[in-house]
Amino acid sequence: SKIERVGSAISTEVATKYPDKVIIVLERTDGFYKIHARCQQGKFHLGRLLRNMGVGGGHENAAGGRVKMKELDDFRERFLKELKLVKSLY
Repeated sequence: SKIERVGSAISTEVATKYPDKVIIVLERTDGFYKIHARCQQGKFHLGRLLRNMGVGGGHENAAGGRVKMKELDDFRERFLKELKLVKSLY
């Protein structure tokens, strides 16, 4: 449905305006946050990053997943740590 694609559309729109940034949009659902990740830069694989974290997967420039609400802070810290690690390779 259209409602389910709002986070995806927003993350894509923002990523298009800021192609050098990693964009994360979270949608709250029943006990979870749905993750919409975008990066137009293409220097690393967002899907692989989320898959390696055990929260999702997807494509190089567009990925998604979900995280329990109570684990959001942990996800944020882990994601930023992984992102710094990946970016340090370039």
